[in-house]
Amino acid sequence: MRLLLVGIILVQWVCIFYILVHQLAHDGIVGDGGEVHGPKAVVSPRNGGSESASKERPPKFKGVAATLMMNNPKWFQRRYTMMIQNVLLNIPPEWGVQIFYTGNGQSQFGLDISPGLTRLMEAYPDRIVLTTIPPDVVKANKKPKQMWAAEWVWENMHLSSAKDNQNQNVLMFSGNGAFCSNSKTTIGDIVELGLNYVGMPSDRNAGIGGDGSTHGLVNRRAILDAIKTGKGHDGEERHDIFFLRKMMETNKDQDGEPRYKIATKEQTEMFGGISPILSKMTADQWSDEKLKKGAEEAGPPLIVSGTIPQLGNAARELMLDLCPELKVIFPSLHNPNCFGANPQGSKCAESICALKRDRKGGC
Repeated sequence: MRLLLVGIILVQWVCIFYILVHQLAHDGIVGDGGEVHGPKAVVSPRNGGSESASKERPPKFKGVAATLMMNNPKWFQRRYTMMIQNVLLNIPPEWGVQIFYTGNGQSQFGLDISPGLTRLMEAYPDRIVLTTIPPDVVKANKKPKQMWAAEWVWENMHLSSAKDNQNQNVLMFSGNGAFCSNSKTTIGDIVELGLNYVGMPSDRNAGIGGDGSTHGLVNRRAILDAIKTGKGHDGEERHDIFFLRKMMETNKDQDGEPRYKIATKEQTEMFGGISPILSKMTADQWSDEKLKKGAEEAGPPLIVSGTIPQLGNAARELMLDLCPELKVIFPSLHNPNCFGANPQGSKCAESICALKRDRKGGC
């Protein structure tokens, strides 16, 4: 009788232990392989990991703004928080931000020195997802252009499932540009065009498609087709050029309607770049109030990338006024001698990198 009671008690303990472990695995605390993760982490397919500040599994979105945080220099990593915040506030509310990183080395260091990003994730637990790239994928794709062309990245986008091309939009973005919140164009306006590929204005391919190296809106399924069909990425070609080239080659081989809808030159200008009015402004037109007013009424573009060297000084100054977010990627004239009621030109010059006589390297 005593042995029977002991047996019953042992069976009960085994059942309780099984239920407890099963529940922990479901909540993401114990991984599929038995490894222990943080209570907010979830193991994603193919040994990668995704997590958000939400207690539930990372959500799926109708669209994803995705970025790579790999081995960037420290000065670039300092802008991570502003970079994510800028994108988060300029994408549709049903979209999310997905950050791909390696989980160690310089990639992890970038997150460690960005406590603001942690607070941002806690403030928007259902909008920001952090995805750890598996070591074998990292080893095979050490450069950003290689990682963007990796099938694993696109297979693990946190997009809600759809039977057609709906909910397949991915906005590739980086810290080499910014969304202008004062723009009258929105990402929603670009999505309504139903494009498979649109990047920033470019002279390549007569302006068709655009430059997606810093910012590009693409269809996930079209990208996976480009990666899987024919010859794969060679590891050297820029990822956006690779995607666009493969789509254009497929369209050329099609009989009748092209398979992929690629942005026209005009549609790339709608997506980003600079206003045609601003590009025509020169220093001597700064006093032309009519031209200046026209530029202000048109507003800034949706996205501006790079240092816009093609603009005159006056036009660039106006652009920075219309799109203050762009100042994040421009060096600031922080010396008090450079501004105010009584600026001192010679003393200001001493603080400007490009004007220093003993300068070594770039600025």
